[in-house]
Amino acid sequence: SCMAILSDIYTTYGVDSYIGRCASVIMSSSDTLFYIVAVYFTNTKVKKFLMAIPIALFANFVGMVIACLLCRII
Repeated sequence: SCMAILSDIYTTYGVDSYIGRCASVIMSSSDTLFYIVAVYFTNTKVKKFLMAIPIALFANFVGMVIACLLCRII
C-alpha cells in the first residue's frame, strides 16, 4: 500500500530529508485528489466527467513538481 511505501521511504531516507518531504507532499496531494473526486462525483448527478479526472491528474502532477521544487528551497 502507499502508506507502507511512505513508511519505507521514511525509514530509508528520514522524514526531514528532501526525498521524505517530497514523498509526504506527493502522498498527501494524491490522497486528496482521489478523495475529492470520489466524494464530488458520488454526491452530484454529473454524468459527463470524462475529462475531469485526466485534467485533475495533470494539475496534480504539476503541483507535485512545484511542491518538490519548493521543498528543495525550504
